Amino acid sequence: MNNLHYDFFRYWSTKFAIIIKIFNIKKLFFLIKYPNCSISYIKATNGIFISNFCKTIFYSINFYKYFLLGLKLQLKFLKINFIIFDAELIPFTKSTFSKSNGVYSVILNLNCDLNLVFISLPSSKKIYINKNCYCSLGRNAKIFWKFIKFSTAGFSKKIGFKEKVRGVAMNPVDHPNGGRTKTNKPEVSIWGWVAKFSH
Repeated sequence: MNNLHYDFFRYWSTKFAIIIKIFNIKKLFFLIKYPNCSISYIKATNGIFISNFCKTIFYSINFYKYFLLGLKLQLKFLKINFIIFDAELIPFTKSTFSKSNGVYSVILNLNCDLNLVFISLPSSKKIYINKNCYCSLGRNAKIFWKFIKFSTAGFSKKIGFKEKVRGVAMNPVDHPNGGRTKTNKPEVSIWGWVAKFSH
């Protein structure tokens, strides 16, 4: 997965892509394949699974009989009360709003005169953003993530969270910083090298 391209913007191909695999690394990612056999992975949308399609659209979607979950398109093509995630603050930049697991934003109003869209964020804050900004249609995956309880350290390790213990919390036999009380000794690495004051 490290050798694949993470398609943040999903601008470079406007063709339909098929979802061929799901990765679960703190967040859900879809591995997608385009007709020209190129592959990349994108952030997952709740409600779509393997063998479904996703697409980036640069034009009005009136041609479709129904709206497809996971579409990447501009806000000006959507309607009031649509649910979106991964919305941009400035056009053609990385997504800024509704990026966490299971969250979404709602379109409240469209202002055609000022070219703005009034949306409600997951924090219940309401803001105006440009209608030319891109967003993904639907809701972010892992909607039950907030109900998961990490009972043991082993459970956290299996889903990708690596535990980290501070050196000052260890015993002197385990780390050079261990066992210290209030002294003027600088912080050192695990090999005893001084790691402060540019030494």
